Amino acid sequence: MGLEHGKRIVIPLAGKLKIRGMIYLVLKEKKAVISYVAPLKVPKRLDGEIVGIDMGLSEAFTDDKGKKYGKGVGKVLAKLSKQYTEKGRKRQKLQSYVRRQKTKQKQGALARII
Repeated sequence: MGLEHGKRIVIPLAGKLKIRGMIYLVLKEKKAVISYVAPLKVPKRLDGEIVGIDMGLSEAFTDDKGKKYGKGVGKVLAKLSKQYTEKGRKRQKLQSYVRRQKTKQKQGALARII
């Protein structure tokens, strides 16, 4: 609803999708973001052979016949994990330094007061 009771606000949108129902309009730094609930289309169940799969770390998947899919995924994940860990260590080191500097500044200010 708009500022006048009972009057709706019309917002022209680009795109082909029709939006119906309740929407959420969020204004952030001269940008508007619209969220809404869309009905979910559930696919029909497929007929045919049932296959078992196992999700792993070194390969993405292994089926019930032993065929492996996504070989080398483990190496990529290990490399990313190592990068994120190193980045986190460096970030923590910087944050610790900043905290120490703030503490030193507070102690210096207290010393001047006393």
